[in-house]
Amino acid sequence: MARYKNLSIALFFFLFAFFCQIALANEGDSVVNWVVESQNSLALGITATTCMNYPGNNSIVVTVLNYPQNTLNANSTVTAVLFEPDGDVNSNISFSNNSDGNYSKIINFDANGTFKLAVHAVSDTNASITGDANAYIYVGSFAMDISFLNNNAAYNQGDSGSIRNMVKNSDGNAFVGLSGTTSIYYPSFSVFVQGAAMSGLSGTGEYYYNFIVPSVSGIYLATSAFTCGLSTDSNASGRFTVADSYVPPQPPSPVTPGGGGGGGGGSGEGPAEQPLEDEALKIIGAGFDKNLELDMASAVFVTVLNTGRKPIPFNLFIEIKQGDSVKYSAEFLVPILEPGKTRKIFADALWTPVLGGSYRILAEASSIDKTKVFSRLVEKFVVGGGVWRYDILAECLKKEVKINETADARIMLLNLGNYYEDTSLEWWVENGKGLVIGKSSFTLALYPDENRLIQREVFIPEGTPEGEYLFKAKIKLNEFEQVSFCSFKVKGIGDYNTVLSQIEKNLAGLDDFIAKAKADGLDISAEESELSALKASFKNLKVLAASGETALFSQKIQAVLNGVNNLIDVLHARQLKFGLIKIFWIFVVVQLSLIISLALLCYFERKAFAKLLGLAESKGKYR
Repeated sequence: MARYKNLSIALFFFLFAFFCQIALANEGDSVVNWVVESQNSLALGITATTCMNYPGNNSIVVTVLNYPQNTLNANSTVTAVLFEPDGDVNSNISFSNNSDGNYSKIINFDANGTFKLAVHAVSDTNASITGDANAYIYVGSFAMDISFLNNNAAYNQGDSGSIRNMVKNSDGNAFVGLSGTTSIYYPSFSVFVQGAAMSGLSGTGEYYYNFIVPSVSGIYLATSAFTCGLSTDSNASGRFTVADSYVPPQPPSPVTPGGGGGGGGGSGEGPAEQPLEDEALKIIGAGFDKNLELDMASAVFVTVLNTGRKPIPFNLFIEIKQGDSVKYSAEFLVPILEPGKTRKIFADALWTPVLGGSYRILAEASSIDKTKVFSRLVEKFVVGGGVWRYDILAECLKKEVKINETADARIMLLNLGNYYEDTSLEWWVENGKGLVIGKSSFTLALYPDENRLIQREVFIPEGTPEGEYLFKAKIKLNEFEQVSFCSFKVKGIGDYNTVLSQIEKNLAGLDDFIAKAKADGLDISAEESELSALKASFKNLKVLAASGETALFSQKIQAVLNGVNNLIDVLHARQLKFGLIKIFWIFVVVQLSLIISLALLCYFERKAFAKLLGLAESKGKYR
């Protein structure tokens, strides 16, 4: 029996060490090479449920990074001011330091409406190093005011198009942090884009989706939908037009004078020409007077052709955008352009690009009263010379992931350069043996000095080997890239199978012990019933292990181990007691046997002595 009890004790310590290993593994394991700048501050990322269905508690986590080095800062004091819907201000909110760069606080949002949380962080080592960030929390149901910002836009085939929406809530404030989608339909009402995710401009309530304008001309329809908790609303009034490909008008075919006397034949002329409009313009190009360079002024021009029959004055509008930010605009009157003439028209104001990357130029020619648009052109161009420099930090939210669960990570991105361009963000999970799981990507662009906190997950499928894994995130533009990763463990049921095997051996040993005890005549019906209950609990443990319910398995296994140990102790005590009683009765029997033997011996000895005495007396008498 000592063998079974020692095995149970060893099993308990094995489990204790196993779960301690899980709890203490992977501390501080994010690795990334950062760009080190001379100016220091703190960058904050706020994680919270931004759309709450009902009033109640909300767990707020603030991630603090040393900016621009982008290392987690665990030595700061984080406080917040909460602006409530009724105008009250709560300025006494302190966050708990989790000692890993994250600071947490559970805040009660006790009313319906819009709350603003203004978070402030101060470095404990240098009070001049600070950081600020705001978050909006929406509680209850909201009516959404959704409008299209660039509705009825006109595009040419192959242009860069954009669906843009402004969303405000019932308080009249910009509605930020929403989940938005848009669907676009061809002029035939078939689907061009279905449920595409829209991106939000930080803190503005403006959302956008960019696309390449297709080659089918006509009027397109667009619908945008937004969701916040239980509130969902949409607007189906989006419109834009794609123009036909422009074909310059052909001059009339010359008529060769014929010889005399012919007659009766056809005229030989081609199909009748379409008459020209009286007033018609075509913008055939836009550009700059020299190669664009950062911080160097350039003149902007638009080339316009009069395709009509009459001289025409018109209004010319020019706009340059980077992303959704307007960088240059000019509007002026062109007094006259003769029919069939092409003119390169320069704007008076020069443009000086201060950021590298992609831009769009929009040129629009309209009537003097702006009631009619003659022509519209959108073209994309690139300004070189800027520095693309992103920093990225991946932080694993779980240090252990079970099979059939997701590995979750927060990805912090910062644009430290002076270059704005669509950039590819990729994320995936891999181990040291070349296994790659769930590689995904999407495109985004950050303005210089803008940061963004993104949470992504990768599903760990059935059959994934146990062991150490990395959650990797990579930001990339052409040959430039920056990678960050954090580590976690994938746990299956291999360790639990070892534990179950040991328990199964213990239960089998108890079966043997009880069978022997019953053969010896020991009444152990109560212990036999307890063993049956332990076997039922053991079956439940096997089911939990097979289903991957490791957390519940960990809770239940201790009760089974305690039950096995207690039953071993009880049976051991019963066996000892039974042995002592058995020895006692053996002793009693032996003692009784000795007493009876001595009594019989005395009896026979006395009888023999009496006989001898009688013989002696007889001999004396006859002598």
